[in-house]
Amino acid sequence: MSQSSIPISPSPSTSTPWILPAPPVSATVQIRPGGVAAEILDSRPECVATFGALEPGAQQLLVYDVWTVGMRAIMNARAAAEDAQLSNIAGRLKVELAEQLARHTEHAAEVVQD
Repeated sequence: MSQSSIPISPSPSTSTPWILPAPPVSATVQIRPGGVAAEILDSRPECVATFGALEPGAQQLLVYDVWTVGMRAIMNARAAAEDAQLSNIAGRLKVELAEQLARHTEHAAEVVQD
């Protein structure tokens, strides 16, 4: 299980500055054989108000939409990065093969001339 949260700095009025306040957003993730279980705790007032104004079904639909759109964006970004990396590798291979072919052709021409 891994956990991540958005860190924030302690406020100047904190009497014990070495103790950080709880972050406004935290996430707990468990990867299970049957899928990924994620729990988000968002204590920001605007988020609490947004979800509080929705019916339970709409709350679930919003979470579903946010998760689906976010995961699709992440997966597309990773795929694009992999494609870019493969494209870079292909470009380098073309250059290296062209250089090797030029050296081979030059060497063959020298052998023929001798």
